[in-house]
Amino acid sequence: MGLDQKIIVQYEDKLIYKYYYRKVNFLRRYMINTTTLDCDSNLDCVEVSIENLHRLHELCKEVLENHSKGSELLPTLSGFFFGNTDYDEYYYYDIEHLTSDLNDIFKYEEPENAWYWDWW
Repeated sequence: MGLDQKIIVQYEDKLIYKYYYRKVNFLRRYMINTTTLDCDSNLDCVEVSIENLHRLHELCKEVLENHSKGSELLPTLSGFFFGNTDYDEYYYYDIEHLTSDLNDIFKYEEPENAWYWDWW
């Protein structure tokens, strides 16, 4: 068991892409703070504004440029199934992975819709 997560985006041509994450607890905290996701929710899917994804992208890039900002800009979230809360190589690997996916999301065109889903 653990925290399984997806970012789902839809483009105008109706193609939907899914990006999968496992125990990326800072992403859950970010979504709790910026969407309608409730901190006690489980197996939930919430709409995410495109502006919100852009902001997340900028925060990830800033943390990669200056690792000391991780705990301030994208703090971890503890929970029984949520994984490690240290700011270590795994945290920065997850930041890099998410940044790469966000680069991909915005590479060619702006998504029309986006959602965040998680299950723990």
